[in-house]
Amino acid sequence: MSRSWECALALRRAASCRRQMSIPMDPKQITPRPELLPRRSTEQWNKQDDVLVQHLNNIFSPLQFPPELASRILTHASHPDATRRHNARLSFVGRRVLQSYLLMFIHSSPALRPDHDFEKFISHALNTYTLGELVAPKWELGKVTKWKPMNVGSLSRPLGPDDDIPSPFADVKADNARSIEGSMQGLHAGFHEHALEVCEKMGGRTGPLLR
Repeated sequence: MSRSWECALALRRAASCRRQMSIPMDPKQITPRPELLPRRSTEQWNKQDDVLVQHLNNIFSPLQFPPELASRILTHASHPDATRRHNARLSFVGRRVLQSYLLMFIHSSPALRPDHDFEKFISHALNTYTLGELVAPKWELGKVTKWKPMNVGSLSRPLGPDDDIPSPFADVKADNARSIEGSMQGLHAGFHEHALEVCEKMGGRTGPLLR
């Protein structure tokens, strides 16, 4: 028998012995199973959703948000209730919608110049800080969003259920803003006149794109 063949058999026997040995695990290394949340009744879910519906309807009047949609918009994927529904898909749609409308607006502007960089416009106007710290607070989304911080190292104290989302978690509020835009694609276009007013305040269709 060749030496290489003997080495191969020895390695196979050693591997077989390792598979049969049971190495006890340190209790500290065992990951505890997540605790199951207590089941809620339909009445409890409806009561919770009504608060979210009222908030969105007041902020975005005359639009009317169905309970299922309001709950989806204001539930972040980090929250335990995300097993029921969450806003990740709406946020994905909203991001693309915002980019599409911004690009169409810029492309149709008579003030567009060959040296304008579309990617730069998007990065400045639709970044996480702009949406999370400048847009979302206007809608008071931090007070009603259902979320759970994954990294609490930057928090000075534990957060309660009535606490607003702090600045280090601007991405959570930015996701909310995007999900609202994504959800509005299926609602009545009640903001068209307001959008035209904002356009005029910014200089109109022929206004400068950069200031």
